[in-house]
Amino acid sequence: MKHLLRNRSGQMVTEMILLMTVLLAITFTISSYFKNDEIFKKLVSGPWLNLSGMIQNGVWASPKDGMKNHPNHHRRHVSLKGMSAN
Repeated sequence: MKHLLRNRSGQMVTEMILLMTVLLAITFTISSYFKNDEIFKKLVSGPWLNLSGMIQNGVWASPKDGMKNHPNHHRRHVSLKGMSAN
């Protein structure tokens, strides 16, 4: 009977299978959280909004907010008369 209690050769295999099961469960839980909350989409779309504003308008803002700062929207004063030759 004492010999049967000392035999622990299968204990390590059992513990490793349990650890793998727990790690897989944690991995699937975290991945489903990232999918449901669209975290990667937020990480990419947030900075891209400012970058697209810089590409379109030359201002670090969203395209809609930076439109008013685009050089084509500035009021310019132009003289059609020109300078005199004197």
